[in-house]
Amino acid sequence: MPAAQAFLILVFLAWPHVLSAAGFADFLQDKDARVVASDKAATAFFLKTFDPSLELSKGRLQHGRTPRPLPKELKQHLSPFVTNLAAWHLTRDILTAIVQGKTSVIQSILDERQQQIEWLKQTQPDLPDLLALVKTIAQLQTPAPSGNLFLRQSFLPIATAHVKAGLLQLQVRSEEQAWTTWQAIQTWNNDRKNEHGLRRLCGTWQWLIHNHQNHGDHKTIMVYPPPSQYHRMDPQPSTIRVQGDTVYIRWEFPRGIVQEESLLFGEKDQLLSGTFVNNLGPNGNITARRIKPCREIKD
Repeated sequence: MPAAQAFLILVFLAWPHVLSAAGFADFLQDKDARVVASDKAATAFFLKTFDPSLELSKGRLQHGRTPRPLPKELKQHLSPFVTNLAAWHLTRDILTAIVQGKTSVIQSILDERQQQIEWLKQTQPDLPDLLALVKTIAQLQTPAPSGNLFLRQSFLPIATAHVKAGLLQLQVRSEEQAWTTWQAIQTWNNDRKNEHGLRRLCGTWQWLIHNHQNHGDHKTIMVYPPPSQYHRMDPQPSTIRVQGDTVYIRWEFPRGIVQEESLLFGEKDQLLSGTFVNNLGPNGNITARRIKPCREIKD
């Protein structure tokens, strides 16, 4: 049981950072946003692409009514994320075409994504100058009369090096900003799920604590308020997370005493069972049953 408890604690410490920054480029690679060319389309693209896994719309659907609007705290991150996703793909595709010397591909990208480029210019101020230079490079790479030979031999290498550096810088910045907004979205979503879990925990519970050190049983009453009222708890948990049916609670008491509890819901949220451990050595089992439903506390 201690090993299982340690695993649960590790999961909670790692959550919500499941997707690491190191693998984020591979994550972006699979999300093609070439057709997105407005903030409204960006939000729609995000929900279509990511909502099936993130379940951001869960709880927004109303019977016989239109869905509730997205919370402002969430919506403010969706378009910026897709904007940076689109900029990342655009710079990556142009860079690849320049390195490969595929002039026709460069021109196709600029033509096919013209509407998106105009949209991206609103948030990427260095994009217009970079793309102007890209067009010049594409023209110079095209076989031309000998009159352009001097430009192709002297200017083209310098311009190509400059535009590669600029595009790479824009791609890195877009990836960093996309990562920042993705983390904000994940944090909001995990906080929402945790709040839902805390509402499942809300109510009055009778706890039976068995200490393995002295084989003694201790009964106590635990009252968990609605999430908005946790500041009223005394003592107050330093951390409390609910993920699925798993509940993790950390208490920090005077004189450096720390206790961690790993529990599971059962019997349609009417029972809790699991283990506890603290830094003084005692550890044991916890079983609890709900004896009163959740009661909203008036301010």
